[in-house]
Amino acid sequence: MKKYFNKDMCTRCKGACCKEMGCVYLPSDFECLEFDYLKDLLDQGKISISGQPFNGFCSDDWSYLLYLRARNINSPIVDLFSKGGPCINLTDSGCSIADIHKRPTLGLTVEPRQVGGPCRQHYINDFSWLDYNTVLKQLLEYYSNKSFQEVLVAQVKEMFFRINQKIKNKEQLFNFEKFYFKWYREIMVNKPLYEIEEIKYLLKP
Repeated sequence: MKKYFNKDMCTRCKGACCKEMGCVYLPSDFECLEFDYLKDLLDQGKISISGQPFNGFCSDDWSYLLYLRARNINSPIVDLFSKGGPCINLTDSGCSIADIHKRPTLGLTVEPRQVGGPCRQHYINDFSWLDYNTVLKQLLEYYSNKSFQEVLVAQVKEMFFRINQKIKNKEQLFNFEKFYFKWYREIMVNKPLYEIEEIKYLLKP
């Protein structure tokens, strides 16, 4: 996977994309993916457990893929449907992660093209986190003291009503919020996410 660096362009831009949301890590960004190791990283306050709905490989069923992302300022550890906001690593002088190769991979697949963006995203869907979703669910339940399904339902509701309110107030949606709505429109055409009754009524057209 090719990575792109243009420090001069990013310095002049002052991180427009970094102000929208923290970037996603890939499993290959970590030297270990065991519970205790990841818990230590999460406890440091700069990474969140996040995710997104995704379509099954061989069916029309939808599921939910957990992954890790750079935490957004004022965001919780478990942040499944993020409100977005500036990445916690963004400073006035750039990214606080000095070693470029230790930054989230998906941030490095963005090719800086112009001040203020949009920059070109070269990332192709990667489902490598599927192999580690069991440990991420364990971590999610550890920090939430609730089941994965309970957390998912609660955060889906919060996200849905938050975006609906922005639409009613004629506020501009972030690109990732538009994707959230797109996913749920598609889910309604197929089988509702996990067949969770509390979510079904939110997904009605």
